[in-house]
Amino acid sequence: MSLDKVVLAEIAEDKLAQIDLETFLAVAKEVRQSLAYCLSRTLSCDTLVETLYTVARSLAGLRLSKAFSNLGEVTKEERSVDSAFLRELATEFLTYYVAITLALVDHDIRIPAKFSEDVVLGGRRYRANSAVLLDLDKALALRRAGVKVDLVVPREIAETLWRI
Repeated sequence: MSLDKVVLAEIAEDKLAQIDLETFLAVAKEVRQSLAYCLSRTLSCDTLVETLYTVARSLAGLRLSKAFSNLGEVTKEERSVDSAFLRELATEFLTYYVAITLALVDHDIRIPAKFSEDVVLGGRRYRANSAVLLDLDKALALRRAGVKVDLVVPREIAETLWRI
């Protein structure tokens, strides 16, 4: 099953109420294939590769563990990935996918981020609803730490994406 960026965008927008495990793994596979393409072009995106592989492996493993914990008796609810959780993940994947597809990736990739709460970062204070360009690894670290920060696909990129 091949998922294109439109399907990934639909998942990010939660147009699909439930996503089964196979679809989720197909999303991860699509991202990995994009990363492989990125590397084949000798672009420097080591941080991005490491982050995405770690996320894809751990989430796939977590989902498989849950599915097999009932000794093969898997209900429809158990085979679906939590919608809010998958929407958040797919939004991040879409951001990376767009960046990779448009060859905007290098090891210092900076991504627009919008804070939903007051944050102190490196001695600087950012108010809720303020936006800033952050290094990708810092933005992901903040999200993992529980800081409410949205990763934003720049409007120009989003418009280009929807025209393709």
